[in-house]
Amino acid sequence: MSINDNVRFTPQEKPVLILILLTYFMILLDSSIVFTSIPVMKADLGLSAAEMSWVQDAYTLAFGGALLLGAQLGEVWGRTRVFLGGLIVFAVASLIVGVASTAHILIAARALQGLGAAVVAPTSLTLITAVFHDTVKRTRATAAYGTMAGLGSSGGMLIGGLITTFLSWRFGFWINVPIAVVVLVLAVRFLPALPPRPGRFDVLGAILLTGSMFLITLALVERSVLPGIIGAIVLVMAVAWERKASAPILPEHLWRHRVRGLTLIARLLFAASLFGMLFMTAQYFELTLGYSALTAGLLMLVNCVPHGATGIMVSSLVTRFGLRRLLLTGLASTAAGLGLIAWGMHGSLPILLLGMVLAGLGQGASFGPITSVGIWQSSPSEAGAASGIVNTGHQMGATTGVAGLTSLLAFSPHYSTPLTVSAILMVIALLVMLAATRKLEN
Repeated sequence: MSINDNVRFTPQEKPVLILILLTYFMILLDSSIVFTSIPVMKADLGLSAAEMSWVQDAYTLAFGGALLLGAQLGEVWGRTRVFLGGLIVFAVASLIVGVASTAHILIAARALQGLGAAVVAPTSLTLITAVFHDTVKRTRATAAYGTMAGLGSSGGMLIGGLITTFLSWRFGFWINVPIAVVVLVLAVRFLPALPPRPGRFDVLGAILLTGSMFLITLALVERSVLPGIIGAIVLVMAVAWERKASAPILPEHLWRHRVRGLTLIARLLFAASLFGMLFMTAQYFELTLGYSALTAGLLMLVNCVPHGATGIMVSSLVTRFGLRRLLLTGLASTAAGLGLIAWGMHGSLPILLLGMVLAGLGQGASFGPITSVGIWQSSPSEAGAASGIVNTGHQMGATTGVAGLTSLLAFSPHYSTPLTVSAILMVIALLVMLAATRKLEN
């Protein structure tokens, strides 16, 4: 765990870093494990296509909708206290998911998991700032946190396939419970009691934003116009409220900035495209090609491993090629890969797998840079809120992407159709970022 010969984590800092990384891994594992497990859940519980979509959407909707509020709760009530509470909620919800006997219980428990994750995720990241005061240590801890993204997504696919094949999809969620217990023990023993900061949190803003996204997602899943219209109206109400709120959850000046505003749109498209791809490709392997969950999980690693490997090298790649060039190249590679996946679904597995490799390389190269651009020119005091907005956009994009691309199967039953749309969305994200970064230095 040493950084170099002169800078080492202390015996008190190591357990804190371990618990932060374990927590993030658990959340990422839960997000990705469902992709290879969902076809088996469908057979076990008799899920409809809409219910399959809601198993993922309920989680990402609750996660994204409450993410900014979760960050505020950590500041107002104390990060340590909120972290422990969110962790307990996540663990209990995971247990309920594992014993669910109906689609309604499963979907409700997934939403509860999302709420727990929305509290734990931003709090765990701010703990790095609060605990690691040395700049070098903080940089190393943050890098480890970012690296965990690739490991968590890759591990989730493989672990999901292994557990679903040899045990049950239910164990894929029960595994969160012992991880949470280990983290709780470490947190109680080593995490400092960080005092709260006086302030208020924007409950109404969170309710309006989450409600609007729920209605828009419902419109996509159910292919109904009325919820979408109501959702758009509620979204306008949310924006109006945020403009006059004393402690807005979505500060207007952060997202109205040209670079950050365009990046938020691109991040929505980016997440919609990628989560839709993961969701559809896993189903294609299992439901169309007839592969087992284990085989599907192994094949998904063709995408996830390049993603993780490139993500680890992002810092050196930015130094060598520049942030803008790496970001645009990564988005272009991802779009090309998605196009090849759609092409390969017409009967060529090698082309499909080549597309997954290209998409994975592009994902790893662009994920970090698009986040950096999303908080460009934010003051130190605003960086947390700006990052929260970018992450919320990511979760909302994931939710609407899975819902929207799933609804396309009702009009065209071939999985290549949503993958083609996914590639188009990524091209649009590339064009948006081309405009957003026009004046940024390479």
